[in-house]
Amino acid sequence: MTRFDIDLPDAWRRQPTADRRDSPTKLSYRASTGTTFIVTISADASDGDAYSLRLSTETPTNVRHDYLVDKYDSRRAVASAAESFVVHLTRQIEGDELSASDPSTDAVQRTIKSFRDESVLQSLRRTVDELL
Repeated sequence: MTRFDIDLPDAWRRQPTADRRDSPTKLSYRASTGTTFIVTISADASDGDAYSLRLSTETPTNVRHDYLVDKYDSRRAVASAAESFVVHLTRQIEGDELSASDPSTDAVQRTIKSFRDESVLQSLRRTVDELL
């Protein structure tokens, strides 16, 4: 997979990837607590035109959880979503709505749901604006 051009907040880093075309793009945020949040964009092997946006959390005690954020049908859509999601996730962490030391499964799922809900509202606003 070729590199995605995504604007990242200051605390986020792009992880080095293999030079293979199918290598996923990984963006990471390491909290002061030692927990790392990793947002991954990858092509879906089962559907060559689809992309997945995923979130992984890794605590200092090596507990790792992986979550599907959503699936997208184009490179542009998944890149835009990833850019928005890292901003949303950063706000959730910095606002203490998602624990940076021990993110619970429920809190991560609430964060993902709030992002999806926010994305749907933005899409509806764009549609209404286009109709007016």
